[in-house]
Amino acid sequence: MIIIINWWLILIVIRFLIIEEYLSMQQKANRVTPFRKLCSFQGRVLNEATPEHIARLFATYQCLNELTIGGGVNYQSVWSASRYSAVSARQDDYLLVNLMASYPINDTFTVAVNADNALDKKCYSYLSAVSNRCGEPRNMRITLRANF
Repeated sequence: MIIIINWWLILIVIRFLIIEEYLSMQQKANRVTPFRKLCSFQGRVLNEATPEHIARLFATYQCLNELTIGGGVNYQSVWSASRYSAVSARQDDYLLVNLMASYPINDTFTVAVNADNALDKKCYSYLSAVSNRCGEPRNMRITLRANF
């Protein structure tokens, strides 16, 4: 059996997390913040537009009969928006599962099936105190690809 894992994708995610942590440490060390002179803003989060932690992992496996199957997870940590206002919004951390399968029909055509949010987890793609945008519900795609 042949195992194919997108190591470059795993390395990119790990590298992003290391760079993000390094920049966070540099910011803490230098105390660089636009709110530096305003004591009432000390220690507050500067960017509430995104959650603090996001991680994605996806892997594929090619069977001997050329069928390729794969799966992945998207993790997002707790997300709080407008936490310093009278009205705030919060979303707990969550994990989305994505699945795929593809099979080459012949040298020209390949058919693929993708399932995003396979467990139909309810979440928000945007969060604020006044408006929230629901994330994508479970959906499936069937693709027929031709190579000329």
